Amino acid sequence: STKDGKIEDIPATRSEKEIVCVCGAGDVSTCVFTLGLCSGLNHIESARLSNFAAGVAVIYPGLKLVEREELENYLKHALSGV
Repeated sequence: STKDGKIEDIPATRSEKEIVCVCGAGDVSTCVFTLGLCSGLNHIESARLSNFAAGVAVIYPGLKLVEREELENYLKHALSGV
């Protein structure tokens, strides 16, 4: 919830690519959420970023380390509506 007590709905993000494997998606989400907080994002921004990262992780087989450049490209694509 936000500081004023309102609940913020943060929907899962989904790639246009098929989900291949969800192994490690929660770990990726947790790591990126924490990284966001440590980088100065608030908890809502961190949650949105972590959802995007998990969306990248699930389109690969097995465990996937999501690289910064790959996440940036995914975000640009997703946010541009392309």
